[in-house]
Amino acid sequence: MQKNPDDVTEKEEYEMDEKKPTNKKKGNKVNKVNGNPLHWFGVLVSPSLRTSQEHFQTALTHLIDMANLVHDIENLEQQYKALKKDKQARIQEANTTTLVDDD
Repeated sequence: MQKNPDDVTEKEEYEMDEKKPTNKKKGNKVNKVNGNPLHWFGVLVSPSLRTSQEHFQTALTHLIDMANLVHDIENLEQQYKALKKDKQARIQEANTTTLVDDD
């Protein structure tokens, strides 16, 4: 009999949850979840790999800054269009009132 993949028992779900990385102590050792992928390659990592990581992090920071600037420019463009539309409406209103006053 084949199991339906959607049918997960409580025991299996519990076992799946246990496989997540944690900082639990085993005896005197502490298992740490390391955030630096360079440590995956061991202690002796090539300098070019370290430099590449630094360049990538710098490029990512610049990319985020540029995305924020694009967002700011788009907001300013919307404000400019709204002010331009308001200006045109006021000019039209001023022209209408001067024509009515002249009569």
